[in-house]
Amino acid sequence: MRRWKVWSLAIFFLIFLFFLYRLFDLQVLSAKNYRQRLERQAYRTVPIPAARGNIYDRHHQLLARTVLRLTVAVDPKLLKKPQQVAQLLHRFTSLPADSFRTQIAQAAHRRYVVLARNLPLSADTLFAALRDPGVIRIKTPVRFYPFGPLAVQTLGFVDAQGKGQTGIEQQYDSLLRGTDGYQTYLRDALGRMIPDPAGPSKSPQNGHSLRLTLDYRIQQIVEQELIAGIQKAAAAAGTAIAMDPTTGEILAMASYPHFNPNNLRTFSPAGAKNRAIADIYEPGSTFKGITAAALLEEGKITPSDSVDGHNGRLRIEDHVVRDAHPLGKTDFRTALIHSSNVIFAELSRRLSAEQFYRYARDFGFGLPTGIDLPGEARGILKKPGEFDAATQMFMAFGYGLAATALQILNAYAAIANGGTLVQPMVVRAILDEDGEPLHTFAPKEIRRVISKETADTLAHLLELVVERGTGRSARIAGIRIAGKTGTAQQLINGRYSRQDYTSSFVGFFPVDTPRIAIIVMLNKPRRGYYASQVAAPIFRKIARKLIPLLLRSPVSTSTFAADTTRFRLPPLYGLTAQQVELTAQLYGLRYQPLGTTDGVVIWQSPLPGNFVRRGDLLRLRFSADVPPDSLSTVLRRLRWKHLPLRQALTLVQLTNAIPVIHGSGQIRRIHWIRRNDSLFCHLYASP
Repeated sequence: MRRWKVWSLAIFFLIFLFFLYRLFDLQVLSAKNYRQRLERQAYRTVPIPAARGNIYDRHHQLLARTVLRLTVAVDPKLLKKPQQVAQLLHRFTSLPADSFRTQIAQAAHRRYVVLARNLPLSADTLFAALRDPGVIRIKTPVRFYPFGPLAVQTLGFVDAQGKGQTGIEQQYDSLLRGTDGYQTYLRDALGRMIPDPAGPSKSPQNGHSLRLTLDYRIQQIVEQELIAGIQKAAAAAGTAIAMDPTTGEILAMASYPHFNPNNLRTFSPAGAKNRAIADIYEPGSTFKGITAAALLEEGKITPSDSVDGHNGRLRIEDHVVRDAHPLGKTDFRTALIHSSNVIFAELSRRLSAEQFYRYARDFGFGLPTGIDLPGEARGILKKPGEFDAATQMFMAFGYGLAATALQILNAYAAIANGGTLVQPMVVRAILDEDGEPLHTFAPKEIRRVISKETADTLAHLLELVVERGTGRSARIAGIRIAGKTGTAQQLINGRYSRQDYTSSFVGFFPVDTPRIAIIVMLNKPRRGYYASQVAAPIFRKIARKLIPLLLRSPVSTSTFAADTTRFRLPPLYGLTAQQVELTAQLYGLRYQPLGTTDGVVIWQSPLPGNFVRRGDLLRLRFSADVPPDSLSTVLRRLRWKHLPLRQALTLVQLTNAIPVIHGSGQIRRIHWIRRNDSLFCHLYASP
């Protein structure tokens, strides 16, 4: 009996020692390991992405912003309803439910698996209703572009992790993205993830915002006309840029093809490529403006000097250069107007190789412009030591060198602004969270290239190119435009193609005080290839639509010298006295109000569409001179056709009618309808 008690006591003592050891092991020896296992199972640190800064245009129009979207993740070990989760994800993503079930099954050993991002917040309620402890819902800031593909190559886009990939989003990624934070979550007894207020956490620091030099209205016009022109010419691609030639501010930069950054499934490398700064091409005859600048500045030629066009044919070593418009004995002015390759090739020999190279380099060829965008190409410009006997002669009319569209536009901006090369810029200011500027970028002059006298002379010659020469299809009656066409054969496998061309037109206006410089470039057009056929008409359409936007800023009365050019008078109905004054200055007209100048124009003489000349007198009557009860009668008698929709709406607001808009652009017809004691004005418009 005693032996039994001894054994019992011994066994009890051994068990006690075992539990004592286990307690010591848990609390001391293995405490760190078990604590880590507990933290892995019960705690989860979830990153909190910082809100990316907004991107605005020059008028503070929102171009890119961050919105909250839902990210759905799961813990496969706690997930109870994988079938229902997969079905809900299918509903919001249109991806097969089986793909989500497979993804969950393959990650069974993991504790945190992201299944879908960028879901609408409306999905949060439905996932919450599942009451599944394995579902983790996170509200995440994601990038949204209100205008879709507008300026996509310039703005760029961000990837699924919120990192900028191209354009402004890439160039200023560190400023825009801010610093991420994190939050500790605790798993309760039911397995639900809840924030742990006592756990470590860090608030995110949101990114800075940017205000660009872009004008979204100009960008829309440039893109619409570029795309329409590319499609009409059946071109492979194209680009167009508008800039302020004095400051270097980019007002619009468009390339096509493009894609919608709100739907990355539409992404393509071709659509993301900013052709304005990445594609290089032989500029062809647009480079004659640079050759002419060098000849004029060095005193090697004057506009009236006699030159010989050799009837449009000149042999240069083993090559024969021909002109599309053969010339014989003529003057330099005519040679530029009709874009003579022969004459420019011969005249280039009046410059030394060093002089020719210096002017090309100083105008920015072979050097990056320094624009604040990634992926800019330098172009190709041979150095004097690389010239052979024919190099300079071919370069004189745009072959044997390569440039981007922006380099060519920037060179012509130097001609427009009086001879100074400026640095193109896209970002005007860095903003804080309240929208206040932290840093403002000032325009930057790079160097003086030619004198103001030479620039003014050349600008006048380029104006004649548009008025009388190869650029006539860019001409707008009543507006003084300077510009140059360029049609260049493309070098394919070492030989110049007779099928593939680069067609471009570059110009600026008004000539005396240029406000905008624009370049249009088409790659491999198939329905016509001369720049005068495919590129210059696009420039003209863009310029026509930009003119009303220029009326919002004062224009010097000396902008347009009086001449005898006849042009159709635009409709002035709906404009204020200030807008009328600016319009009159722009077109070189005088105007006389027949009474007060309060309100807006409701009558004009001559009528819209009639031909007028610079210096002609306009007679106008404003709405304040007409009793309110008579306005509707007066307005119904107006000629509304071709009236811009914005001006038409201004007139309708003067009456008690309710406007109903059909389409956009210019008014084609209107229809007044009275229904249930209400007057409706149906406005039918089209581009």
